[in-house]
Amino acid sequence: MRDPYSTSQGFEPNAEGGPISSANLAMQSEILSQFAGKPPGRPYAVYFAFVLCAVALAAVLVYELTAPPDPATAVVQTSPLGVSVTVDGKPASAEGATFTLADLTPGVEHVLEFSKEGFKPETRHIKLAEAEVKTLPSVTLQELVVDTGFTLDSVPTGASVFLDGAKLSAVTPFRVTDMAPGSHVVRLEYGFTYEPWETKFEIAKGQMVAMQAVTLVARSKWKAKKAERDAAKAAAHPSPVTPPVPIPAEP
Repeated sequence: MRDPYSTSQGFEPNAEGGPISSANLAMQSEILSQFAGKPPGRPYAVYFAFVLCAVALAAVLVYELTAPPDPATAVVQTSPLGVSVTVDGKPASAEGATFTLADLTPGVEHVLEFSKEGFKPETRHIKLAEAEVKTLPSVTLQELVVDTGFTLDSVPTGASVFLDGAKLSAVTPFRVTDMAPGSHVVRLEYGFTYEPWETKFEIAKGQMVAMQAVTLVARSKWKAKKAERDAAKAAAHPSPVTPPVPIPAEP
């Protein structure tokens, strides 16, 4: 009689003492072989955390490599009041005489232009580092020196020149360049032999008036002698000058 539990007949006892078929053993061996030599599995949360860290690090690196640099700022004071400032051709605003030039691209040369009507303009070049805030040396514009006056000649030349009643050291032909704008009177005298010449004119700041040459009219001998006598008489008896009335002191 066969032994039902004999291994020679293709059966092996199971854990419960019953027979186990060869097919079941082969299936179990195949399943076990798939996991042979593999480490035990790790929780999925650990892998997910690693992936998130890697993505975050990559994002930070991309931002640092592609993000624009922090802008720079320059501060400058100007005088006199009313100076206009441009940065690379664009006007800048100010608080009083202080200009705060913000959002400047670092590492790039910027051109600052300072200007005001009647003053000599000035240009500066600056280059700042990233996020740098720099106070520049103050800028003082120099007033433009413009000629204001007139030129005049006479026939004959060498006539004495009186401007607003004051005799000038120059004689014709002459040139005056430092006059104040407004109304003025110029007078020419050539001894006693010629009639004096006088005219009134207006002049604006920065204006140079080129007057036409004046031909002086000769006096007759009688008129010349009379003019000479009148001048000598005036010199001998000058007009009295009324002294100013003193102001009484307050008690």
